[in-house]
Amino acid sequence: MNLSDINWVSSTIDGNSNLVGTNQLLIDTIFDTGFEPIVTFPTRNNNTLDLFITNRPSLIEKSKPLP
Repeated sequence: MNLSDINWVSSTIDGNSNLVGTNQLLIDTIFDTGFEPIVTFPTRNNNTLDLFITNRPSLIEKSKPLP
């Protein structure tokens, strides 16, 4: 999946992609079903390409990028 216009920190869409509807559908689906993203930092250049979501965030101690 490559929806690089999603800002996972603010759960908004940044940029002018023609996939705005797809981006918003993914954000809405994740949050409407009780999940939340864990990876909110860039994992490839300036993009967050790794999607890790959970409905039990209290079980995740930390998530950080590799050097």
